[in-house]
Amino acid sequence: MESSRAKKAKIGRLLSKSESAVEVDLQALKPLTTAASVRDVRFIGFSAGAAPEILNVVEHGFCQRILYKAELLNDDGDAPPPLVVYLDFKYEALCQKKVVCKISTEMLAFYSIPEEVLSHSSLAQRRLFARTNGLYSCWPYLREFVASSAARLGLPRIALPVWRIPKVLPPEGQFSTMELHASATK
Repeated sequence: MESSRAKKAKIGRLLSKSESAVEVDLQALKPLTTAASVRDVRFIGFSAGAAPEILNVVEHGFCQRILYKAELLNDDGDAPPPLVVYLDFKYEALCQKKVVCKISTEMLAFYSIPEEVLSHSSLAQRRLFARTNGLYSCWPYLREFVASSAARLGLPRIALPVWRIPKVLPPEGQFSTMELHASATK
């Protein structure tokens, strides 16, 4: 069984700003995830737009591309609670390989975590928590935002899939990508 120090060192290596993918060790995050509660979620910016070709999706169908990343905003080590996570999310609908709809938003998620839990967590653990749980907590808001924005732009009814914490993340600061193939529905 790995010691606490060995786990923290492992997370530190995984979260170093490198060019390699990051393995997600959910066990190492357990103290934070079990103690954390979402205090607030705020949209801090958003945009949506569509091309005239959006009318073609009913006839030709469309594919969806989702890009997302999350990062710890207050990572100076001495930051008082709450823990703040910044999320950057982009949605694109493609018809015949052309982007016909773009929806993007930036959000902040505020977490209450007891001071004793935070003081026993490493910066690497808090960063990994932000990249996984930050998105997990905000995903329902993102699903509703994309569905209502897409409907206003003329896309057929869409629903983003349930987001699951991946086993591997791209290097810190880079977007994760999810591509979905969907048929247009009336």
